[in-house]
This record gives sequence, structure tokens and C-alpha cells, in this order.
Amino acid sequence: MMAASLHLTHEAYSRHAAYIQAHLTAILRDEAEAWDLTQETFVHYIIFLNRGGRAGYPLGFLYRAASRLAVKHLRRRRRRAKMLAAAAEDERRVEVPGGRIEARSLLRAVMDRLDPWGKVVAKAIMLDEMSTTEICNYTGFSRGRVRRRINKIRALAKNIELNAKKSDPFGRLGSSLQVEEPLKRGDFE
Repeated sequence: MMAASLHLTHEAYSRHAAYIQAHLTAILRDEAEAWDLTQETFVHYIIFLNRGGRAGYPLGFLYRAASRLAVKHLRRRRRRAKMLAAAAEDERRVEVPGGRIEARSLLRAVMDRLDPWGKVVAKAIMLDEMSTTEICNYTGFSRGRVRRRINKIRALAKNIELNAKKSDPFGRLGSSLQVEEPLKRGDFE
């Protein structure tokens, strides 16, 4: 059974791979992703044949399987784009009203005060631009635990910035944290 399915798969691949590739490229508009999904489509075809399935017209099965995989892929891509947009929105919310702080100095000060796992989460957010779900998969933490770490990082950043403003409101001491006062409406009048 296995040898027959491999022969059928090889024959179907040599005949139909280019058509499936073109079909997926038209849907995804990316040749590399289309190539990956073409390979995955033929893996599904092998599994189908090994389970005893019969396809009188393999091209029909392959087109349906490829289309389903493309739709799933596009949904994942859209979901990932939404998560990245939400993460960027969260990043914009971190700013403290009333002043901005040099990012490098703030990051250095926050990293000095974090525990090792907090540092991992901070690096994943700042450097690798990972979403919360990706951090959960990477660290093995629950979603709530990752969110608590992110909230702790934000609280530390706000605390550090507020302390820097209180101790040196005009920037005379030359601390490692450089605070810039925001422009006010009356500055230009």
C-alpha cells in the first residue's frame, strides 16, 4: 500500500506541482510561501492515500487541499498582523504624560531592576518584537504570567522616569536618564 501511494504521489507531483504552485502564488502573492504550501499540500495528499483514500482526479483533490491551506495561512497572517498592531499600540501607551525619556537609558535602568525571567520577556518584546502568544510559546509561561511581567516592566519604567523627574527636574545633574520636557501651548506665543 505504501509503495503504491508513493508512486501515485510521485506521479501526481511531477504532473501537478507547477499548477498547484501557480494557484497558491496567485492567492498568497508570495512565491516562497506558495512553495511551502505546495509541499504541505502534497504531504496532505500522501496522508490521504495512506489512510486508504482514493482520488480519481488527483488535481481536484490537490486544488481543494491547497485552497484550504491557503485560506488558513491567510487567516494566520491576518491574525499575526492584528497582534503586531495591538503590540505597537500597547507600546505607544507606555509613554508617561508630561515627559519623555531617552529609550536606551530607560531600558538599561529597567533591565538592571528585573529578575532573569523579566529580562527574557523584556528582550522578547523590545528586541525580537514578539507578541504575547509568541512569548508564551518561547518561555512556557501562561498568558497571565507574561502580562504580569509586562505590567511590571511598564510600572518600573514609569517609576524610574518619575523618580528621574523628581530628583532632577531641569536636567542639571547629568543623570543617566535624560528627561525632556514636552512642549506646551504657551511656548510659541
